[in-house]
Amino acid sequence: MVLSKLSWEDLQTLGAVLETGSASGAAQRLGLGQPVISKRVDAIEKRLGLKLFDRQSRGLTPRTNLLQLRGEFAAMGVAADQIVAAIIGNAAITTSLRISVTDGFSNYWLGPKLSTVMARVPNAQILLAPRQGTIEEEWLTSQPGVAVVFTPPRSIELNCRKIGDVGFLLYASADLIARFGRPQSWADVHRLPLLEQTTGIGDVFLQWNDALQMARVPLRSAHTMPLIQAIKAGTGAAFLPSYIAQSERDMVMIDLPDTPRADIYLSWARAFDELAVLRRVINSLSDLFAEEMQRST
Repeated sequence: MVLSKLSWEDLQTLGAVLETGSASGAAQRLGLGQPVISKRVDAIEKRLGLKLFDRQSRGLTPRTNLLQLRGEFAAMGVAADQIVAAIIGNAAITTSLRISVTDGFSNYWLGPKLSTVMARVPNAQILLAPRQGTIEEEWLTSQPGVAVVFTPPRSIELNCRKIGDVGFLLYASADLIARFGRPQSWADVHRLPLLEQTTGIGDVFLQWNDALQMARVPLRSAHTMPLIQAIKAGTGAAFLPSYIAQSERDMVMIDLPDTPRADIYLSWARAFDELAVLRRVINSLSDLFAEEMQRST
């Protein structure tokens, strides 16, 4: 039987190489030398009669038969931690989790509240992982963590929970408003030079309002900070999530009638659904959203 030919040591080796992408990275992860890892991988492939990795100059590229098991290998590590915790009677063993967010959400909403989340889930070591655009499903299924997204996932490997929604305000500098006038309706928006956004939020907003198709300023940015700096400099106006208003008080915020709102979801891999620490982080983020919505009403 093939499974009997793989020891726990073999599985740890494969999981470490799969996660780090190289023998040297796996060696560092497991506290071993690179030659040891390389020999183990060669021996595993020889015993199984399978080619699991393609050797390249930049590392080991897992083949499809191994790549599709990324979530299972990560879950194996989580299960091992839980077993150790049960054996030593330490339910508060620290678990590392990543929260994938857009840079704007990281800087203007979650960042200031991260200490609150960690206080509510003291046995979680949380790392914010800012990203551009949509979440990469491979990243989410390869390690314990959660992503904050504006559209629900389509993959059956992922779970999600809607935790609230957010409105989008038109932000401009006082100087720009003085020059072009303050829009009172969507028909007035085209008077302002609008900064072109390439974030996922901007792309969704384009589908909602034809007004955003006009009078564009050729500044493209996938990050929030350059957009805000351009707004403050009077280069143009842009639509940004309303939670930015909590920090950026020196910009003019224009809340037009019938401004659309976007749903906010938490998404995580089904492979980690039973990880108690992950569930507590999800619940903590959900509670924070609910508390903030109650304060704003």
